[in-house]
Amino acid sequence: MNDRQHGTATSDPAKTEAERPLPQVAASTKSRIVAVDAARGVALLGMFVVHVFPVFNRDGTPTVAWTLAAGRGPAAFALMAGISLALVTGGWRPVHGRARTAAGAGLAVRALVIGFIGLALGHVTTATGLGVDVILPYYALIFLLASPCWASRHGC
Repeated sequence: MNDRQHGTATSDPAKTEAERPLPQVAASTKSRIVAVDAARGVALLGMFVVHVFPVFNRDGTPTVAWTLAAGRGPAAFALMAGISLALVTGGWRPVHGRARTAAGAGLAVRALVIGFIGLALGHVTTATGLGVDVILPYYALIFLLASPCWASRHGC
C-alpha cells in the first residue's frame, strides 16, 4: 500500500500541494441539532408570552398573545425538556458503562442549576409582586428524580 491509501502525507518534494492529502481533523464528538435548538427557543418564547403579556384586553376579550401561546407554550416547554433529557442521556443509542454514570451525574448537575435559577426567579417575582408562577424548580425536581435511573446499571 502506498501513502495515499493510508491517508498520510509524505515528505516527497516531487508532489505538489494539491496532490498531498489533507491532514485528518478530529470531528467534534457532540453536535447541536438545529431544529431542537429552534424548538427550544420557540418554547421559551411561548413561556415568556404566557407569563409576561396580559391575558385579556380592556374589553374583556383574550389578547392575541394569549390566544396564540396559552397552553401551547407550556406544553412545548415540557416536551422540549423531555427531548433534551433523552438527548443528554444518549438519544436513540443510550449510553452504557461510565458514560451512563456520567450522563446521570450531568443530569443531576443540570437539575441543580435549573433549580437554582428557578428559585432565584421565584424569589425575584415574589419580591417584586409580579405574581409569575415559576415552574423551573418542578422541572429540576423531575430531572433530579430521573438522574439515579440513568446513573444505575439497571435503570428504573
